[in-house]
Amino acid sequence: MGFDQYHEPPEELTQKVRTFARMVTSLIEEAEAISWYEQRMSVEKDPQAKAIMKNAQGEEFKHFGMNLEFLLRQKKDWRAELKEILFTTGDIVKAASAARRRWIEADPATSGSAQSLSRAISSSGQTSRMMRVPSGPAKAGSEASSISASRRPMGSSDGRKAVSAGEK
Repeated sequence: MGFDQYHEPPEELTQKVRTFARMVTSLIEEAEAISWYEQRMSVEKDPQAKAIMKNAQGEEFKHFGMNLEFLLRQKKDWRAELKEILFTTGDIVKAASAARRRWIEADPATSGSAQSLSRAISSSGQTSRMMRVPSGPAKAGSEASSISASRRPMGSSDGRKAVSAGEK
C-alpha cells in the first residue's frame, strides 16, 4: 500500500529524510488521537469507559512525546529554541518571540529578509496558522488515516487544499 506523505519524489529523498517525514506524520497522528480521546471523554457518561479512554489517551501522549523527542534529536536548533519555550512559566507567546529573535541573531546564515520578516510577524502580534480541510470525500481506511489524509496541502495527489484559519 502506498502513502502520499511526501511532497517531493520519494526516490529523490534520502532515507534520513523519509524517516523524518514518517516521524512527523506519526507525531500528527498521535496529536489527533489525543484530541479524539479528549472529545470522547467529554461526552462519555459511563465512568469505567471514561477511565479506559483516559488511560488510552495517556498512551497516545507518551507516543507523541517519543516522536517529538526523536525529531528534536535530529534538529538541534529546534531543541535549542524549544528549550526556551517548553516547561517555562510566564507568557508563552513572549517566550517564543524572544527565542525566535535569539535564534535568528545567533545564526550567521540567516538573511536580513528573514530577520525583517520575523520582526514584522512579532510586532504585528499575529501569527499565521494554516488549517487544512478536505475538499473531497475522505479516503477509505482507519480513522487515523482518513483524518491525516485531510492535512495534505493543495497540489498533493489527493486534491485537498490548504486554507488559512480566517477562510473557514
